[in-house]
Amino acid sequence: METVLLFCAHPDDEILGAGATLAKYAGQGKQVLIAIFSYGESSHLWLQKQVTVQMRIHEAKEASRAIGATRTIFLGAKDMDIQASLHDPVFLDKVKQLIQRHKPVLLFTHSKFDAHKDHQAVHSIVMTALDQLNSNCPVYGFRIWASEIQKKNVEQLVVDCSSTFPLKRKAYKCFKSQHFYIAQLYAKSSFKGWWEGLKYNANLVETFDKIR
Repeated sequence: METVLLFCAHPDDEILGAGATLAKYAGQGKQVLIAIFSYGESSHLWLQKQVTVQMRIHEAKEASRAIGATRTIFLGAKDMDIQASLHDPVFLDKVKQLIQRHKPVLLFTHSKFDAHKDHQAVHSIVMTALDQLNSNCPVYGFRIWASEIQKKNVEQLVVDCSSTFPLKRKAYKCFKSQHFYIAQLYAKSSFKGWWEGLKYNANLVETFDKIR
């Protein structure tokens, strides 16, 4: 079975950035694996950490089921300080092991243009792992906190997600604890999917920066 592997920083990044595309690949019979670096434990500082962690895990796994993903894995990095993991070989080894074990035919992660520090850190760790493995797997980046202006000279992967955007919306709704925080981001991704779909004769698309 062919595997599509996605690495992201926080629970909900995977849906905001590539939810409809992952649903499309899952519908084609591919194994879809999602590796999330942190538990997003900083999202509810007024709750005990373990309560927030369990809540975020539950929501992420519900979202994964909504899009038909095979498995969601948490790597255990510190939320809002994933940069610290750049110097911790444990996380690099975890990424390398997942890539070696599953040999993905496609790999998705945060775009290098994303301004969020955690997203930048995940991008750097994943690219370092791929370099050390001498992997030739195609790699594409999704944008969450990034300007679209920089797309001018960047080769894009465009995925027609007209039939799977409803699954993305269903998955987004699983993050009940995050609606206040991510509603605008979801609205932005939906508008972007419609707007860019006009250019490609599709109702809705997701686009990704080609990294390699």
